[in-house]
Amino acid sequence: MRCAATLTALFTLACPISVFADARDADATSLRASIDAEPPYYLGAVTFNLVDIALTRAGVSFEIAVSGAQSISISAAIDASRSPIRAGLELGYHLWPLARGVEGLWLGPSLGLIAFDDPHTSTAIDAGWQFIESGWAFGFGAGFGYARTFSQSNFDDAFLCRIRLTLGYAWR
Repeated sequence: MRCAATLTALFTLACPISVFADARDADATSLRASIDAEPPYYLGAVTFNLVDIALTRAGVSFEIAVSGAQSISISAAIDASRSPIRAGLELGYHLWPLARGVEGLWLGPSLGLIAFDDPHTSTAIDAGWQFIESGWAFGFGAGFGYARTFSQSNFDDAFLCRIRLTLGYAWR
């Protein structure tokens, strides 16, 4: 009986250690694999609007995915072809129906503010597609907007067509 109890005690001490060691190694391996794996979608992108560049303006957008199907963007533009220089900011929300982060079909609204010489606010809705290959992002889009110019002497309203052709970098 004493011999059986000793063997049971030794087995109990030895067996769980090897079982737990195997489980611990398996957990460490799966954890390492999950840490090394890329996220299932692109988390963000920085892009330049080539249409702005063609029109002697500079425009850059920074977009971050808040989920696989939604993102928030902030865009800045500067127009140095006029005197005085005009600059503006735009805040946008994009819905990505394919849920691949900042890749694929997108649509969404934006609000903007242009300052300096000709101050105005704008609202817009756009749709487009962004391709990503090896981190390089290429996109296009179109939409329409409404702008209201305000100055001390007058208010002007305008409806706008918007075209985007973008090139940049995206990351996971």
